[in-house]
Amino acid sequence: MSDRRKRSLLFFDDDDDDDDDDDDDNDDAALFLPPLSSSPFTPHPIKTPSPPPPPKRHQKTTTTTTSALEPVIPAEIMQLHHSKHHQAYVSNLNAAAEKHAAAEARGDVAAMVSLQPALRFNGGGHVNHSLLWQTLCPVADFEPPRGALERAIEESFGGGGGGGRGGQGSGGSGSAKQPAALDRLQQEMAAAAVGVQGSGWAWLGFDPSAAAAGRKGQQQLVVRATANQDPLGTAFPGLVPLYGIDVWEHAYYLRYKNARPDYVREIWKVTDWRRVAALFEEAAAKGK
Repeated sequence: MSDRRKRSLLFFDDDDDDDDDDDDDNDDAALFLPPLSSSPFTPHPIKTPSPPPPPKRHQKTTTTTTSALEPVIPAEIMQLHHSKHHQAYVSNLNAAAEKHAAAEARGDVAAMVSLQPALRFNGGGHVNHSLLWQTLCPVADFEPPRGALERAIEESFGGGGGGGRGGQGSGGSGSAKQPAALDRLQQEMAAAAVGVQGSGWAWLGFDPSAAAAGRKGQQQLVVRATANQDPLGTAFPGLVPLYGIDVWEHAYYLRYKNARPDYVREIWKVTDWRRVAALFEEAAAKGK
């Protein structure tokens, strides 16, 4: 891995992580985020008489600095977002998973069902934020979409206008104009993000069914919004998340106050399109 690529990955310090314990083998290791296809909680099938194995304990990833995304996202927001909010989802997910395993071991289906909202909300929070940390990079490391991802954006958002150039882009510093298709993608995501009532996420997703169909003009890449901490694939089965904009107020309020549109416009300056491209290529390969 190049030094530049290492700098563009965000790893967060877990010094405040109350969830680590002596049973975890990797307490002192820098933990890379799990692959996109991983699930934070896999329910055990109901079976008797053997009890299920202990649930896996989940951990956040670690970082070298919380100031990597300044000035777009201040260090204070990053510290609170990761060490408090994401940590709460991880801790609550582990607690719910342990209760679920205990209920399963004693055959208490009612208790298992009652835990589903906690598993969905906190599990979704963990999944969504784990993807978020992967797909952000410092302003200085910003690069626009290239290769297969750039072509997919053109096919999905180009509107038949070819590879024309749009207006002033929302990309990294120093960019003049960007492709019209990327402009339209960002406009659609901005509308989805600003339109979320209360809290939620706006998503760029990959549709394997459209890719498999191979019909000209059918979108492989789609924009969707989800409420609260629902993962994209939960709210829209089959879609694979590539990039998400967190529009919970804890993600932006200390800097942008109630101006959510300003935050959504600025976030593109720290979007790691290289990582998004890698996720797209991985999803596309699995969808073939």
